[in-house]
Amino acid sequence: MKMNINIFRRKHKDTQRVQDLEVQQGEEGVNTEEKMSMNLIQRAIALVPCSPSFAMTVVPMLLVFIIFCSYSLLVLSPQKRFLKTAQVQPSHKEVIIFNNQYPECRATDMTSLGDGKCNPENNVPECNFDGGDCCPVAGSPFLGDGYCDGLVFNTEVCGFDAGDCLHLNKKYPNCDVTKDFTLLELYIKNQEIEASPIIRKSIGDGVCENFKLYNVPECGFEDGDCEDCMHKFKGHFDKTDGLFDTFGDAECHQVSPLNIDICGYDGGDCATVI
Repeated sequence: MKMNINIFRRKHKDTQRVQDLEVQQGEEGVNTEEKMSMNLIQRAIALVPCSPSFAMTVVPMLLVFIIFCSYSLLVLSPQKRFLKTAQVQPSHKEVIIFNNQYPECRATDMTSLGDGKCNPENNVPECNFDGGDCCPVAGSPFLGDGYCDGLVFNTEVCGFDAGDCLHLNKKYPNCDVTKDFTLLELYIKNQEIEASPIIRKSIGDGVCENFKLYNVPECGFEDGDCEDCMHKFKGHFDKTDGLFDTFGDAECHQVSPLNIDICGYDGGDCATVI
Protein backbone atom coordinates (compact mmCIF):
# COMPACT_ATOMS: atom_id res chain seq x y z
CA MET A 1 0.00 0.00 0.00
CA LYS A 2 2.84 2.38 0.78
CA MET A 3 4.36 1.74 -2.66
CA ASN A 4 0.99 2.40 -4.34
CA ILE A 5 0.63 5.72 -2.50
CA ASN A 6 4.13 6.82 -3.55
CA ILE A 7 3.42 5.92 -7.16
CA PHE A 8 0.14 7.80 -7.02
CA ARG A 9 1.91 10.84 -5.59
CA ARG A 10 4.59 10.66 -8.25
CA LYS A 11 1.95 10.38 -10.94
CA HIS A 12 0.11 13.36 -9.53
CA LYS A 13 3.32 15.38 -9.23
CA ASP A 14 4.37 14.64 -12.82
CA THR A 15 0.89 15.47 -14.12
CA GLN A 16 0.92 18.77 -12.23
CA ARG A 17 4.35 19.56 -13.63
CA VAL A 18 3.11 19.05 -17.19
CA GLN A 19 0.08 21.24 -16.51
CA ASP A 20 2.33 23.98 -15.10
CA LEU A 21 4.50 23.81 -18.21
CA GLU A 22 1.41 24.13 -20.38
CA VAL A 23 0.36 27.29 -18.58
CA GLN A 24 3.87 28.73 -18.72
CA GLN A 25 4.13 28.08 -22.47
CA GLY A 26 0.61 29.30 -23.25
CA GLU A 27 1.46 32.90 -24.06
CA GLU A 28 4.71 32.04 -25.82
CA GLY A 29 2.96 29.65 -28.18
CA VAL A 30 3.90 26.01 -27.72
CA ASN A 31 4.65 24.39 -31.05
CA THR A 32 3.19 21.11 -32.28
CA GLU A 33 6.15 18.94 -31.24
CA GLU A 34 6.04 20.21 -27.66
CA LYS A 35 2.29 19.57 -27.40
CA MET A 36 2.79 16.03 -28.67
CA SER A 37 5.52 15.47 -26.08
CA MET A 38 3.24 16.57 -23.22
CA ASN A 39 0.35 14.43 -24.50
CA LEU A 40 2.60 11.38 -24.65
CA ILE A 41 3.83 12.01 -21.11
CA GLN A 42 0.28 12.30 -19.76
CA ARG A 43 -0.81 9.10 -21.50
CA ALA A 44 2.25 7.23 -20.28
CA ILE A 45 1.60 8.29 -16.69
CA ALA A 46 -2.02 7.23 -16.93
CA LEU A 47 -1.01 3.74 -18.12
CA VAL A 48 1.22 2.95 -15.12
CA PRO A 49 -0.59 0.30 -13.02
CA CYS A 50 -0.60 0.30 -9.24
CA SER A 51 1.20 -3.07 -8.95
CA PRO A 52 4.39 -2.54 -6.87
CA SER A 53 6.42 -5.17 -8.73
CA PHE A 54 5.42 -3.86 -12.12
CA ALA A 55 6.02 -0.27 -11.06
CA MET A 56 9.56 -1.04 -9.83
CA THR A 57 10.40 -2.30 -13.33
CA VAL A 58 8.61 0.27 -15.46
CA VAL A 59 8.97 3.49 -13.45
CA PRO A 60 12.73 3.95 -14.17
CA MET A 61 12.10 3.46 -17.89
CA LEU A 62 9.16 5.83 -17.73
CA LEU A 63 11.27 8.51 -16.08
CA VAL A 64 13.85 8.27 -18.88
CA PHE A 65 11.06 8.53 -21.42
CA ILE A 66 9.62 11.61 -19.67
CA ILE A 67 13.02 13.32 -19.58
CA PHE A 68 13.60 12.58 -23.27
CA CYS A 69 10.19 13.87 -24.35
CA SER A 70 10.51 16.95 -22.16
CA TYR A 71 13.92 17.93 -23.52
CA SER A 72 12.65 20.77 -25.66
CA LEU A 73 10.59 22.12 -22.75
CA LEU A 74 13.33 21.85 -20.14
CA VAL A 75 16.43 22.79 -22.14
CA LEU A 76 15.33 25.35 -24.71
CA SER A 77 15.30 28.86 -23.30
CA PRO A 78 12.03 30.85 -23.47
CA GLN A 79 13.59 33.12 -26.10
CA LYS A 80 14.52 30.22 -28.37
CA ARG A 81 11.10 28.66 -27.96
CA PHE A 82 9.47 31.95 -28.91
CA LEU A 83 11.62 32.40 -32.01
CA LYS A 84 10.99 28.87 -33.12
CA THR A 85 7.25 29.31 -32.69
CA ALA A 86 7.24 32.74 -34.35
CA GLN A 87 8.85 31.34 -37.47
CA VAL A 88 6.20 28.68 -37.79
CA GLN A 89 3.26 30.82 -36.80
CA PRO A 90 3.85 34.60 -37.10
CA SER A 91 2.08 36.88 -34.69
CA HIS A 92 -0.70 39.18 -35.84
CA LYS A 93 1.59 42.20 -35.43
CA GLU A 94 4.33 40.66 -37.59
CA VAL A 95 1.83 39.88 -40.36
CA ILE A 96 0.57 43.49 -40.35
CA ILE A 97 4.11 44.92 -40.57
CA PHE A 98 4.97 42.51 -43.38
CA ASN A 99 1.88 43.40 -45.40
CA ASN A 100 2.46 47.13 -44.96
CA GLN A 101 6.05 46.90 -46.14
CA TYR A 102 5.44 44.55 -49.05
CA PRO A 103 1.74 44.78 -50.04
CA GLU A 104 2.33 43.16 -53.44
CA CYS A 105 4.90 40.61 -52.28
CA ARG A 106 3.89 36.96 -52.62
CA ALA A 107 6.74 35.45 -50.65
CA THR A 108 5.77 32.17 -49.01
CA ASP A 109 8.05 32.74 -46.02
CA MET A 110 8.13 36.27 -44.65
CA THR A 111 11.05 35.46 -42.34
CA SER A 112 13.29 34.99 -45.38
CA LEU A 113 12.97 38.66 -46.37
CA GLY A 114 15.92 40.71 -45.20
CA ASP A 115 17.55 37.80 -43.38
CA GLY A 116 20.95 38.49 -44.94
CA LYS A 117 20.70 35.69 -47.48
CA CYS A 118 19.54 36.19 -51.06
CA ASN A 119 16.54 34.07 -51.97
CA PRO A 120 16.30 34.33 -55.79
CA GLU A 121 12.56 33.60 -55.81
CA ASN A 122 12.02 36.84 -53.87
CA ASN A 123 14.37 38.96 -55.99
CA VAL A 124 11.56 41.07 -57.43
CA PRO A 125 10.58 44.73 -56.93
CA GLU A 126 7.37 43.67 -55.13
CA CYS A 127 9.46 42.10 -52.36
CA ASN A 128 12.07 44.89 -52.42
CA PHE A 129 14.53 42.37 -53.82
CA ASP A 130 14.24 39.92 -50.95
CA GLY A 131 14.14 42.73 -48.43
CA GLY A 132 17.42 44.15 -49.71
CA ASP A 133 19.31 40.85 -49.71
CA CYS A 134 19.54 40.44 -53.50
CA CYS A 135 21.14 42.50 -56.26
CA PRO A 136 18.35 43.93 -58.47
CA VAL A 137 20.52 43.73 -61.60
CA ALA A 138 21.94 40.27 -61.03
CA GLY A 139 22.57 38.72 -64.41
CA SER A 140 22.93 42.06 -66.20
CA PRO A 141 25.70 42.08 -68.85
CA PHE A 142 26.86 45.42 -67.43
CA LEU A 143 27.52 43.97 -63.98
CA GLY A 144 31.27 43.44 -63.71
CA ASP A 145 31.95 44.36 -67.33
CA GLY A 146 35.04 46.41 -66.49
CA TYR A 147 33.26 49.78 -66.32
CA CYS A 148 31.70 51.45 -63.29
CA ASP A 149 28.02 51.90 -64.15
CA GLY A 150 27.03 53.62 -60.90
CA LEU A 151 23.56 53.88 -59.36
CA VAL A 152 22.07 50.48 -58.47
CA PHE A 153 25.19 48.71 -59.74
CA ASN A 154 27.35 50.60 -57.23
CA THR A 155 25.67 49.18 -54.14
CA GLU A 156 26.98 46.79 -51.54
CA VAL A 157 24.42 44.13 -52.40
CA CYS A 158 25.69 44.21 -56.01
CA GLY A 159 29.32 44.06 -54.91
CA PHE A 160 29.85 47.65 -56.08
CA ASP A 161 29.31 46.66 -59.69
CA ALA A 162 31.12 43.38 -59.04
CA GLY A 163 34.25 45.37 -58.19
CA ASP A 164 34.13 47.83 -61.11
CA CYS A 165 33.26 50.81 -58.85
CA LEU A 166 35.68 50.08 -56.01
CA HIS A 167 38.26 52.45 -57.50
CA LEU A 168 35.71 55.27 -57.76
CA ASN A 169 34.51 54.78 -54.19
CA LYS A 170 38.04 54.78 -52.81
CA LYS A 171 39.19 57.76 -54.88
CA TYR A 172 36.10 59.88 -54.16
CA PRO A 173 34.75 58.94 -50.71
CA ASN A 174 32.29 61.86 -50.81
CA CYS A 175 30.78 60.66 -54.08
CA ASP A 176 27.98 58.88 -52.26
CA VAL A 177 25.26 59.23 -54.88
CA THR A 178 23.24 56.21 -53.75
CA LYS A 179 22.74 57.32 -50.13
CA ASP A 180 19.68 59.42 -50.95
CA PHE A 181 17.84 56.63 -52.75
CA THR A 182 16.32 53.33 -51.76
CA LEU A 183 17.31 50.16 -53.57
CA LEU A 184 13.97 50.18 -55.38
CA GLU A 185 14.41 53.81 -56.48
CA LEU A 186 17.88 53.06 -57.84
CA TYR A 187 16.47 50.08 -59.72
CA ILE A 188 13.73 52.24 -61.25
CA LYS A 189 16.30 54.83 -62.37
CA ASN A 190 18.30 52.11 -64.04
CA GLN A 191 15.17 50.82 -65.79
CA GLU A 192 14.44 54.33 -67.08
CA ILE A 193 17.98 54.61 -68.45
CA GLU A 194 17.76 51.27 -70.22
CA ALA A 195 14.37 52.16 -71.70
CA SER A 196 15.56 55.55 -72.98
CA PRO A 197 17.51 56.22 -76.21
CA ILE A 198 20.34 57.75 -74.15
CA ILE A 199 23.58 55.86 -74.62
CA ARG A 200 24.79 53.76 -71.74
CA LYS A 201 26.77 55.97 -69.37
CA SER A 202 29.76 54.74 -67.42
CA ILE A 203 32.08 56.51 -65.01
CA GLY A 204 35.80 56.79 -65.69
CA ASP A 205 35.63 55.27 -69.18
CA GLY A 206 37.42 58.22 -70.80
CA VAL A 207 34.29 59.63 -72.46
CA CYS A 208 32.39 62.64 -71.11
CA GLU A 209 28.74 61.57 -71.19
CA ASN A 210 27.33 64.04 -68.66
CA PHE A 211 26.21 61.38 -66.21
CA LYS A 212 24.55 64.16 -64.22
CA LEU A 213 24.64 62.64 -60.74
CA TYR A 214 28.34 61.88 -61.16
CA ASN A 215 29.34 64.94 -63.20
CA VAL A 216 29.99 66.92 -60.02
CA PRO A 217 33.17 67.89 -58.13
CA GLU A 218 32.51 65.28 -55.40
CA CYS A 219 32.78 62.57 -58.06
CA GLY A 220 35.66 64.20 -59.96
CA PHE A 221 33.37 65.09 -62.86
CA GLU A 222 32.74 61.47 -63.82
CA ASP A 223 36.13 60.39 -62.48
CA GLY A 224 37.88 62.82 -64.82
CA ASP A 225 35.84 62.11 -67.96
CA CYS A 226 34.25 65.57 -67.99
CA GLU A 227 36.81 67.52 -65.99
CA ASP A 228 38.30 69.44 -68.92
CA CYS A 229 34.88 70.14 -70.39
CA MET A 230 33.45 71.39 -67.12
CA HIS A 231 36.40 73.69 -66.50
CA LYS A 232 36.32 75.08 -70.04
CA PHE A 233 32.61 75.90 -69.92
CA LYS A 234 32.29 76.46 -66.19
CA GLY A 235 30.77 79.93 -66.58
CA HIS A 236 28.06 78.65 -68.89
CA PHE A 237 27.11 75.78 -66.58
CA ASP A 238 26.91 78.14 -63.61
CA LYS A 239 24.54 80.44 -65.51
CA THR A 240 22.18 77.57 -66.33
CA ASP A 241 21.09 79.54 -69.39
CA GLY A 242 19.42 76.52 -70.96
CA LEU A 243 22.02 75.95 -73.65
CA PHE A 244 23.53 73.03 -71.75
CA ASP A 245 20.25 71.35 -70.82
CA THR A 246 20.61 69.27 -73.98
CA PHE A 247 24.05 68.01 -72.96
CA GLY A 248 23.87 64.22 -73.26
CA ASP A 249 20.11 64.05 -73.89
CA ALA A 250 20.33 61.40 -76.66
CA GLU A 251 19.86 63.99 -79.40
CA CYS A 252 22.82 65.33 -81.36
CA HIS A 253 23.09 69.12 -81.41
CA GLN A 254 25.62 69.85 -84.11
CA VAL A 255 25.90 73.56 -83.32
CA SER A 256 26.37 73.05 -79.58
CA PRO A 257 29.70 74.33 -78.24
CA LEU A 258 29.86 71.04 -76.37
CA ASN A 259 30.11 69.08 -79.59
CA ILE A 260 33.85 68.72 -79.14
CA ASP A 261 36.18 65.98 -78.06
CA ILE A 262 36.68 66.99 -74.41
CA CYS A 263 32.89 67.11 -73.95
CA GLY A 264 32.37 63.70 -75.56
CA TYR A 265 30.78 65.33 -78.63
CA ASP A 266 27.70 66.65 -76.90
CA GLY A 267 27.91 64.11 -74.12
CA GLY A 268 28.09 61.22 -76.56
CA ASP A 269 25.02 62.34 -78.52
CA CYS A 270 27.03 63.21 -81.63
CA ALA A 271 29.74 60.59 -81.19
CA THR A 272 28.29 58.32 -83.88
CA VAL A 273 27.62 61.23 -86.22
CA ILE A 274 31.09 62.76 -86.21
